[in-house]
Amino acid sequence: MNTDHSPGRRRLLQGVAALPALAACGQSAPARAAGDAGAKHGPLRPADIRQLAFGLDIDHPEGVTTGPDGKLYAGGVKGQIYRIELDGTYAEIARTGGVSLGLALDADGAVYVCDPIKRAVHRVSPAGAVEVWCDQADGGPLVVPNGCAFGPDGSLWFTDSGHEDPARATGRLIRIPPGGGPAEVQPLPPLHFANGVCVDADGVVYVIEGFRRRLCAYSKGRLRTVVETPDFNPDGVALDRDGGFVIASYYPFALLTVKAGSGKAQVLFQDEWGITLKMPTNVSFFGEGLRELAISNLGWFAISATTPPVPGAALFHPPGTGRRPAASDGGPA
Repeated sequence: MNTDHSPGRRRLLQGVAALPALAACGQSAPARAAGDAGAKHGPLRPADIRQLAFGLDIDHPEGVTTGPDGKLYAGGVKGQIYRIELDGTYAEIARTGGVSLGLALDADGAVYVCDPIKRAVHRVSPAGAVEVWCDQADGGPLVVPNGCAFGPDGSLWFTDSGHEDPARATGRLIRIPPGGGPAEVQPLPPLHFANGVCVDADGVVYVIEGFRRRLCAYSKGRLRTVVETPDFNPDGVALDRDGGFVIASYYPFALLTVKAGSGKAQVLFQDEWGITLKMPTNVSFFGEGLRELAISNLGWFAISATTPPVPGAALFHPPGTGRRPAASDGGPA
């Protein structure tokens, strides 16, 4: 089968094409008072959600992450890579030619970004040069590379969501060794739309399984459920300082929090009408003490921010590499 026309990729392209119309709905929303109806409040209130970076040039950001320089980096639906200052000013630093989803940075400031249209993980140099870092695994092409994160040993973990089919699980969790090399598909049963991913200091990998509405932990070849979110469609995830999590719910529009070891997700903030959040997809802690949380809004032109109750855990930024990828294995030589 020609996977360029698989159902998952068709739906993704159709969804991207529809985003301008979706975002146009409620464009006057920022003028509403923060106390207006429209949010089912958790501990946070509408006034606690602010627009950090806003403008038509922030093109429906899906991924967001924090770099080693403390700045935020986000991706757009035309392959844009944005660098965002803490005062909200931003600049486009590169384009992949596809769609930019999950991102991670190394210590040199190179951006690694998942691109489902190019079916690749790209490496974007600090100068803005784009190259393929991985475009195949287990002898075949990637389908929908989606989320990525570095582990403490320098491994780059990423999800290949597989086909966007509620009746069929085809997702994979994949590891690229430190410094690059052949991609290693983990020995797991198919994941049902693998999505956001993060890694803790012990090397445990946490991955969102979208159609099963759960967050899982993967370690030493075993996968276990951390928490289920039956009323929410989870997308992205970030670790907090206490070993808990913040999860972005794509729909309903919400932020969820999970205390370490609780096995229970609680609503941190839910926006019924999309006044302050529109299709939140990914989250990343930033700022002094990692006390702030950035939120990407796929259905809007904004990176939002708030101050959650618990600060974040630091991300891993391993030493960079300038080596180019080898076409034979889909990873760096």
